[in-house]
Amino acid sequence: MAGGGYANGASGINSVVAGGESNIATNSVSTVGGGYFNGATGQGATVPGGWANLAAGSNSFAAGFVASAAHNGAFVWFDSSSTTAFASPAANQFNVRTAGGTRIFSNTGATLGVQLGANATSWSALSDRNAKKDFAPVDGRDVLRKLDEVPVQSWRYKWDAAGATPTSGASLFTVGISAANAQPRTVSFSPLAAGRTHTLEFTTNLSTKVITALPPRAHSRRRTAWAM
Repeated sequence: MAGGGYANGASGINSVVAGGESNIATNSVSTVGGGYFNGATGQGATVPGGWANLAAGSNSFAAGFVASAAHNGAFVWFDSSSTTAFASPAANQFNVRTAGGTRIFSNTGATLGVQLGANATSWSALSDRNAKKDFAPVDGRDVLRKLDEVPVQSWRYKWDAAGATPTSGASLFTVGISAANAQPRTVSFSPLAAGRTHTLEFTTNLSTKVITALPPRAHSRRRTAWAM
């Protein structure tokens, strides 16, 4: 059924084109809400609107600008920052391009969640000092002692044919701080940092033992050398 608009066609069984221009819904129970030059050609496919979008996979979804959901169950949303077509590479996949960034909130007030900034490669989370309380000093040596107890091992997934990935029993990761919004950014899961911590702790302990074992005159010479 073509509800309105201009040059629209709904040829699929129980398919609908609600409005817009030059839109088609050619497969059963496919839907185009409106917009221009959109097509819902997969069974149960949906294009809510936008410009030149195509939902060709069964139960697929395409929206925005020149988005193409070419696989079954694919979700594709494309912004208007480029005229280059954006297509799904696999079935049952969520694909989004937002050149201005992406925000996902986990509370009703939209104050907690994560953000993927423009041109960013990892998610950032709320970590503004003004949002925190109960600050307390931390003993750096105690932190090092606890890190020294974290086991560090190499491993690989059961389905991997070869290769190994270093890991640890705890969730260690490296972070960077986004100055614009005071948010920590997870760069990568980095158990290697635990290995470096182990090495640093071992080296520090060894150096301390060596210095302690030096005769008094050696201590004096060492202090003189530092003074120079």
